[in-house]
Amino acid sequence: MPYQGGVQLLPETQRRPTLASYTSGNRYFWTGVAIGVAVLVAYGVLSQYAANLTGQIATLDGQLDQTEASRDKTAEQALLDAQQQSRTMKSLFGAKVYWTQALSQMEKMMQSSVTLTQLNANAAKGTIDFSATADSYAAVAHQIASFAAGENVKDVTVGNVKTVPQGGVQFQGTLTIDPKLLILQP
Repeated sequence: MPYQGGVQLLPETQRRPTLASYTSGNRYFWTGVAIGVAVLVAYGVLSQYAANLTGQIATLDGQLDQTEASRDKTAEQALLDAQQQSRTMKSLFGAKVYWTQALSQMEKMMQSSVTLTQLNANAAKGTIDFSATADSYAAVAHQIASFAAGENVKDVTVGNVKTVPQGGVQFQGTLTIDPKLLILQP
């Protein structure tokens, strides 16, 4: 008679099946356990990673809010304005506009008794608007004649000539100049 665990078995008695007695069942069980453990470990690692990323996002959001609160919007606007002015100046220099040449020619045409008080130049129109004072009407007439005789002056327009209480004459005008004077020739 067969023995099992120190107990004698009767021939008509069957042994109780165990997991170890099923070779294929044992392999499936341990494979399932291994997959379950891998899933649990992966879930734990990914949960920790997600929590870490959520913490980093919250930290960065706080830093962004702090940076936004500390911004000086007027200084930023001033910088944007300076950038726009810089672009404008760059385009003027890029077009090779040489106002110094035109102003030098204008200086040569100025009468000693006439003083310029204001200049406004426009490269697109090729004009220089000016305001000036002179000792007398004769000095204004000589100045207009000097401008008209200039080699690069196309036209002289004078407006609003009047005497001022301090003595002398105040007048305004526009010089239309040759645009070739302002552009660098090769």
